[in-house]
Amino acid sequence: MSSRLNIALDSMPLAGDYHWPIDYDSRVVGGAIVRPLFSECWESAEPAPGSAEAVWTVDDGRTWRLRLDERGRWSDGTWLRAEHAQAAVERILSRPGSVVARLLDRDAGAVRVIDGNTLEYRFAQPTAYAREVLTLPQFAPFRPTADGRKASLGSYEEVSVGEREIHLARHDFADDAVTGTGAGPTAERLVFTRRETHEDALDAYGDGALDITPTIGFTQDQLDRFAAHPRLVSRDVSMFGSLEFGTSATRFTASPDIRRALSGLLDRGRLVSRVPGLLKPWSQRSDLWRRASPSPGESAARTDATAGSRSDDRELSLLREALRGDRTITYADFPPNGEVVAGIRDQLREALGVVVSVRPVTFPAYVRTVISGEYDMLYTLTTADYPHVAALLTPWHSRGAAGDRAGLRDPVLDRLLDRARACLDPDAAETAWGRAGERWLDMMPRIPLVQVRANCLYSQKITGLAISGAGFFDFDRISTNCAE
Repeated sequence: MSSRLNIALDSMPLAGDYHWPIDYDSRVVGGAIVRPLFSECWESAEPAPGSAEAVWTVDDGRTWRLRLDERGRWSDGTWLRAEHAQAAVERILSRPGSVVARLLDRDAGAVRVIDGNTLEYRFAQPTAYAREVLTLPQFAPFRPTADGRKASLGSYEEVSVGEREIHLARHDFADDAVTGTGAGPTAERLVFTRRETHEDALDAYGDGALDITPTIGFTQDQLDRFAAHPRLVSRDVSMFGSLEFGTSATRFTASPDIRRALSGLLDRGRLVSRVPGLLKPWSQRSDLWRRASPSPGESAARTDATAGSRSDDRELSLLREALRGDRTITYADFPPNGEVVAGIRDQLREALGVVVSVRPVTFPAYVRTVISGEYDMLYTLTTADYPHVAALLTPWHSRGAAGDRAGLRDPVLDRLLDRARACLDPDAAETAWGRAGERWLDMMPRIPLVQVRANCLYSQKITGLAISGAGFFDFDRISTNCAE
């Protein structure tokens, strides 16, 4: 009998296009089907080769030449070719308003095939961190569906999709290219099942019907029950909880001073005190933000202030005025979001004497709210799209998606971001990103509050499970030690 892993999902993926994931569960499933050009670094500081072997710049960092892994084969046996990576770029360009499309030079030509396994990418601006950008699943080689079947370049192909389950099977050509580093054989089948609640997933795990729980969705009480479990794995991931302001919060959207005052008022340590295993206070030393931190001894006061500080009388007065009237914080009704939002509400009441309402919504409703911008205050969870601080900062450029949506126009921030993303020298880049990060904190377009800690339980039949910095799995690294 073939080996099989049973993996829990919080919900079924919102879309079946795994090259364009829009939710956590799409990324989890897509990680087995899509093979990006490069994958998030596990043992090294740089992203590791995926369906590409190497990439290098041929100019000032705007044009990058890439060589594909010539051993790559699709699930139907077709050899990986440069035109497949070109097709992915063409799909990106077909969505000109997307964040990914904004990265590319759509006027001079975003991609050019050099030969059968080599092509060139041209970015809209010099992009020294192109290798990190190319970890995005949108850039992964793509082939249209043929004969009603989806060809997969990842190690697994889709067998069936139901209302509650997705079945994948490892295809015959999965091992032709270098894949995982597991100590034993990988699973031949993956079965993803939607569980109604996290408690349902834990019950199934306890009954032996589940091999991998979701990495998010634990309550603190649930985590405490398994704190000493030998197969609990945890990791701080590049997902950050922030407070954002919509069309109804005009006083906040118009004033960096008021946003900074609110950031200084909120005690991040208190916000996470009820859920210490699920969240940690945000600071400039949090994960990717370290690349945008001031040098030792520089701007220490600002670093401390963003982690919570006492506001003066003028700032308190500004905040009371800004929060006057009916104020509401909307959030996705998913643990531990409610605890954080309740903490914000309580701190505002204690410090300012104002009453703020909280509004939990379903995740699909939350997505619609984010897209519309029609909200007052919104507690959001933002994941860095690729493993570089540029993913968190450059969208706030005046030409970026977030900056455009928020109406942020700051020539100083624009200039610092342009300088940072063009720095090919690592030392110069570190300094440049630090200065850009400082300016971002001056403007404070959103208020960073917490960093997410992912937790996962896995069964005794598997080894090699680890959580990536983005909070996902590499199924090629997971070994099974028993057959079904």
